[in-house]
Amino acid sequence: MELQEGPRVLGLGLGLFLLIVLWSVTLAVVLMCTRLSSGAGVALTSLTTFITGLLVAMPRHSATYQNYEGEEIGLPEQVEKIHDNVVILKIVVAAIMCVSLLAGGLAFLCGHGRQGIYPQAIKKTTSL
Repeated sequence: MELQEGPRVLGLGLGLFLLIVLWSVTLAVVLMCTRLSSGAGVALTSLTTFITGLLVAMPRHSATYQNYEGEEIGLPEQVEKIHDNVVILKIVVAAIMCVSLLAGGLAFLCGHGRQGIYPQAIKKTTSL
């Protein structure tokens, strides 16, 4: 039995590819609008977060298997699942590291963006 997969773009699933493109465009627009006083960056990030939530929450098609004759059949009743308890710890640590990276990057960018740029005083020399 062979698992039939959905469409792929550059080896990635279509949904993941759409999310990468969506967040890349959002990041580019936010970087272009950083010095504007309008809330375009915040609004676009909020919109992108909402769209990401919708795309993640949308149900996928149920996986179907094909037998050797090409006929589609449903999922087998008894599927042997292998559980690894260490993978849960790895996922939790990776999630904590991702959140820490995002929080640190955001704190750095906020601090960097808030620093004032002051002009240097021009030294006046008197010539006699």
